[in-house]
Amino acid sequence: MSPTAQTQMPGAATAPVPADQPESAPRGRRRGWWWWIPATAVLLVVTLAFMVGLGSGRIGDTQSGFTTDADGFSAIRALLEDEGVTIETTTRLAPTLDRIDPDTTVVIPRRAARNPDQLAQVLAAGPGRVVLVNARRSYLEVQSVPAELDQVPGAVYQAGCPDPAAGRAGSIAVNQGGTAVVAETATMVCYPAGEGHLYAVVPMGGHEVHLLNVPFDNQTLAREGNASLAMQVLGQHNKIIWYDARFESTGTTAGDDGPTLLGPTWLHAVGLALIALVTCAIWRGRRLGPIITEQLPVVIPAAETVEGHGRLYARIGAREHAAQQLRAAARRRMARLLGNHDDPEVLAQALADRTGHSYAQLRQWLDGPPPRNDDELVSLKRQLDALEQEARQP
Repeated sequence: MSPTAQTQMPGAATAPVPADQPESAPRGRRRGWWWWIPATAVLLVVTLAFMVGLGSGRIGDTQSGFTTDADGFSAIRALLEDEGVTIETTTRLAPTLDRIDPDTTVVIPRRAARNPDQLAQVLAAGPGRVVLVNARRSYLEVQSVPAELDQVPGAVYQAGCPDPAAGRAGSIAVNQGGTAVVAETATMVCYPAGEGHLYAVVPMGGHEVHLLNVPFDNQTLAREGNASLAMQVLGQHNKIIWYDARFESTGTTAGDDGPTLLGPTWLHAVGLALIALVTCAIWRGRRLGPIITEQLPVVIPAAETVEGHGRLYARIGAREHAAQQLRAAARRRMARLLGNHDDPEVLAQALADRTGHSYAQLRQWLDGPPPRNDDELVSLKRQLDALEQEARQP
């Protein structure tokens, strides 16, 4: 008799082993990994679509705003360059001051950093013209520009001034939520809107600052005379410095030309980080399967549970938590009894009408400060029990 036969229990039935059983596990494993192929393909497609979407919406100089999307300025740049105007983009104050000369127009767009004395240093460098495009109220305040802003509705506005540029441009269109410049010291104003004007020239430190609150982005450039006015105001000189300092630190001075904290490609970095996070989650994820319920090994009476909680509260001195639990339970029971809401204010008013206690005293019991010692906690419990008994009386 073989050793295997000797160790077999008498009368025990041995189930036959199918011939294909050893191959079942590998087939199961093969069925488990095949879905990675379409998942990887989908992930690659999403990644490419994301990167192409970012790139196609931001073609060109993303740091200066000359992009082809709706709120970019690539169209006005193309028109100005066709007229022989050279456009240089800067994002730091020091190189901007080095490039300024009397035959230069400095354009500061809406999203410029609010560095103190930034505009004063640009004016002191002696440019031929400085144009603030849709400046924010905070920027005007920090730079001490003698002007304020007034909200105006989206509409078509007429020039209303003898300025030659405005006369040639004619009417202009403003989107909903536009702003007008209110400046009492302005030397020239055009396009009255609300309490101010959409184009104004204000004196500042012996120089003039042109405030142009007319949209000339890619989306609105072709409306009315927006393109004509923008080209005439910006194209007075052969060179334009587009000073977009939105990435410049607020502590930057004229001599600080170091790197910025966030560059123009930070959105790409965030997108790649999110894609990597999702990839790791899919790679390391595990299917936990359905939730399995099982019976507890013992049944604990509710009284013992309450007593155990009470001893724990007493051991750690959690009088505040114990009082909250007592009050919450009493409010729920009395709210069900009165057919009312368990909100302390509503419940206190209902109990005041039923029991005759004052509203202030009931609020003290139902939602008052925590007890300071164990005696006050015991007293609160007795008061709540007595109040509940009174509420049960017809």
